[in-house]
Amino acid sequence: MKKTKCTLSFLMLSGLLLMGSCKKEEPQPIPQPTSEPINNPVTITNSFTALVDGVEFNEAYYTGLESPGANSIVITATAQGNFPSIGLAFPNTITPGTYTFQGSFGSRRGIYNVSNSANGQYSASNGTGTLEIISHNLNTNEIEGKFSFVASPNMGNSNTNTYNITEGEFAIKYN
Repeated sequence: MKKTKCTLSFLMLSGLLLMGSCKKEEPQPIPQPTSEPINNPVTITNSFTALVDGVEFNEAYYTGLESPGANSIVITATAQGNFPSIGLAFPNTITPGTYTFQGSFGSRRGIYNVSNSANGQYSASNGTGTLEIISHNLNTNEIEGKFSFVASPNMGNSNTNTYNITEGEFAIKYN
């Protein structure tokens, strides 16, 4: 029951994010990490890229949304037709550094969905991937980082396959 609620909540959030999504822009290189303070002004050109099992993920839309009630930021990239999609969620107070993903119920999550059915839901198991925050400007709501994770079947998913999400990079101005 808890899994169904979480899956339904994610799907609803994904749907809301799609309604406010921005059109795809050409990816811009992400600057290398610096020792700049968290609120140092950074100019961001929205971008999102990743490889899924070594093949470029072709997103049609991507967006970032802050959820103050959940104290989190959710970044979602979706292919034409709503699937597949890659989602990242992490605390809205996250600072530059490297973190591990914590599974489907942790505060740092990596999600890969191939459909909205239970057998289409995958996420990073606890410790199977990394999230590197390069910069996060709390004043302008701009964040950039890199990620990679192994997406394993969620509870209720009878599949045994996994997906390797690698070379992920994002630079997003979230709302």
